[in-house]
Order: sequence, then structure tokens, then C-alpha cells
Amino acid sequence: MQGLVQISVGCYHFIGGNFKGACSQLIKGKIKLKNYLPSFKDIDVKSLLNDIELLLSDIENFSSK
Repeated sequence: MQGLVQISVGCYHFIGGNFKGACSQLIKGKIKLKNYLPSFKDIDVKSLLNDIELLLSDIENFSSK
């Protein structure tokens, strides 16, 4: 659950323009969620981790502009 909360907080920071905070929380959540691959309690963790990687890449591209 903590990993999912960290992912949510990371998205909240991203929406608010806090890119450093977003990356920090997304990475922390990603590390915790890796322990539950490929899925856990009907959550496709593998797909979620792929989406997080895309979001981190987008944040990096967005914040460098």
C-alpha cells in the first residue's frame, strides 16, 4: 500500500509542478512495487511500473524545457 500511496503523491506533485518531489516519490514507490511483480491483488504491477517509467521520462523531458 505504501508504494501505491507514494505513486499517488508523485502524481500530485507532478500536477502541482514540483518535478523534483514527483520524481522522488515515483522512484520510492517504484522500488516498493517491484517486490510484487507481476501482479498483486488484481493490480497489474508490471504494467503500472511501465507506466511509471514513461511518466518519469515525461517529467524529465518536461522539466528540462
